[in-house]
Amino acid sequence: MLLVKYIQDESTKTLIFYIIVSIVIGFLISKWIISNRKKAEEENEYYHFLSDYRLYGALIILLIGFVATVAELLKRV
Repeated sequence: MLLVKYIQDESTKTLIFYIIVSIVIGFLISKWIISNRKKAEEENEYYHFLSDYRLYGALIILLIGFVATVAELLKRV
């Protein structure tokens, strides 16, 4: 509920900025996951999946913030 209250107090330009930043960060995290897997496959090394779960957690948190921001922007339209 704190996230929703915080988002409601922000201006529309700031919310649009948050959306753009969350998309860019989500893309970079996804690219990082893919590059780590490819590097491990090329070197025939054991790939540790725990780091993936941490990155997936970061993506989920970004997704929650993204959805809350989009919902608030849609309320304002």
